[in-house]
Amino acid sequence: MSQPGLSRLVERIEDELDTSLFVRGRKGAELTADGRKFLDFARATLGSYDMLRASVRRDRRRSSNSQETLRIVASTTPGEYLLPRIASDFTERHSGVSVDTLITDSAGVANLLVTGEYEVGFTGQMSDFGVLRHTKIASDEIVLAVPVSHRFAALGEVDISELAEEQLLRRESGSGTYEAVMNVLEEQDGDIPLAFADLSLGSTQSMVSAVDAGVGIGFVTLTAIEHHVPARIAAVRLTNMPVLRDLYMVNEVGRQMSDSARAFIEFVEELAPIENA
Repeated sequence: MSQPGLSRLVERIEDELDTSLFVRGRKGAELTADGRKFLDFARATLGSYDMLRASVRRDRRRSSNSQETLRIVASTTPGEYLLPRIASDFTERHSGVSVDTLITDSAGVANLLVTGEYEVGFTGQMSDFGVLRHTKIASDEIVLAVPVSHRFAALGEVDISELAEEQLLRRESGSGTYEAVMNVLEEQDGDIPLAFADLSLGSTQSMVSAVDAGVGIGFVTLTAIEHHVPARIAAVRLTNMPVLRDLYMVNEVGRQMSDSARAFIEFVEELAPIENA
């Protein structure tokens, strides 16, 4: 606080109390009798406030400890666009449960489930772990995201050969979106005329942001474009090459689960048509 600001504050307090807090002289300022009373009052008030804060924190910890925490791990697309609403609706129905979520890639989801660090997962890619049960909860389409100023934007769809000279952005290894695209492309005969940039992006959000900034074009879920900046980014499909994938809820078969995890799985299975794998 500046010296003039401090002086104005002291003068305001003195006006409110109709007294002087300081005796001002050539050697500085000293507290008056009323000033010493005010100092004692201020110390007591701040001390009481600190005690109040400590009490509130203790009550919050007790309340938190009384809740059961459900740990959920999810890959980017279901974690960013499906899980928040599902978790919110679940906790409204089960007030004694709090949800702790982690967003990672699809490979990370499977690893964290089989190591027992998380009880329930969401992913867009089937895992090779036989102990994991995959329950289909939704489907999504993967499209090419381009700026609306790009020549592809007005076409709506392009042949794969037209991508040969484009700067294609890549998702990180382990991404379900990237793996789904590559699986479809590898099913085509002949060489794939694609040149991915050295840049590897770690999330759907970063991919959309990079496309929006004009860094390149890249494959993302249609849901991501609809949720972010559709006015500036266009969705383009590959001609005769639909890239579709399913989104799954995942849990370990035969694992001893918490009551909250069992309740959550039952809750999700009630939401949409289910297919188990």
